[in-house]
Amino acid sequence: GSLLSFGLQVPMMEVDQLHLMISKANVVPWDEFIAAILLLACFVGFLYCFYNLVLGFLSEFEATILNLSLQTCPLLAVMAQKILMGGDGVKSISQSSFFVSL
Repeated sequence: GSLLSFGLQVPMMEVDQLHLMISKANVVPWDEFIAAILLLACFVGFLYCFYNLVLGFLSEFEATILNLSLQTCPLLAVMAQKILMGGDGVKSISQSSFFVSL
């Protein structure tokens, strides 16, 4: 899955950004360029780990538990924001309604 995502989808959907990134490789300082490549590599690594963890989870438990846990995660994030950060105001309400609607 991650090879398909990184090997086919990214080059097809982000071809303009890839050309821009490669063309600016000589202009952008090397530390920023290497940081961008490392971030992309970390994303691929975490995506690979997520796929493997889901496979292991589904071999042990039912898919219903996985779906429920993935769907309640945004709601739990909103509750944690309210408790830990005291989310007051209109901005907090709009963010909460967005995450609850997910």
